[in-house]
Amino acid sequence: MGRPALEPAKYAALRAELLNDAEMAAQYERRIPRLARISPHKKIANWSERLGRADAQIDIFFVLPRVLRPTTIVETGVASGSMTSFLLAALHHNDHGNLFSFDILSKTGERGMDWTVSDPSDVGFLIPERYRDRWKLELADATYALPRQFEGKSIDCFFHDSDHSFDHMMFEYAFAAKHLAPGGWIVSDDITMTEAFPRYFGARTPVFINRSNPNVGIAVPRHD
Repeated sequence: MGRPALEPAKYAALRAELLNDAEMAAQYERRIPRLARISPHKKIANWSERLGRADAQIDIFFVLPRVLRPTTIVETGVASGSMTSFLLAALHHNDHGNLFSFDILSKTGERGMDWTVSDPSDVGFLIPERYRDRWKLELADATYALPRQFEGKSIDCFFHDSDHSFDHMMFEYAFAAKHLAPGGWIVSDDITMTEAFPRYFGARTPVFINRSNPNVGIAVPRHD
């Protein structure tokens, strides 16, 4: 991304910062019984064990924004707030930036969801209260909400994790690329579900994929 490589000691310190984040640990561990009801096949005992299974997520959603210090992050798809909480923790530790999230209430069986959200306040239940001051959530279809909210505005980071249909992924990538500030980056979950990610970015855009989770891609469009 045009920056020197992160020193190993600094990288280790940033990862330890999240591991030792008492707010994140307490919020997660309070919600383990609920997570177990939603995904009974996932047996996780505590925060440390959770992070031990999330190497790629830590790098992409905490270390990267800690280093690059984005001012504006846009995210589509929140659900429990697992990755949303990582992003907000990074912004909190940076003491800089805001996250704008868009989601619709989840229903079991729709868009790969395995739980239903009936109460809007349940969206993002893994996010500590202390870290919500840099978060704005809009419960609306991103197809209509994104153009309305960001007309004429730029963003530093875009994270797609909503409707993973080919057409919608292509729409969100195009929106993100149009509004991305120089040096910004686009993250997409579930890139193996359709051909949208390689089709949109192709050979013209630098793309990074973490080996421990090849289902998540990062694209860094050039501003020639």
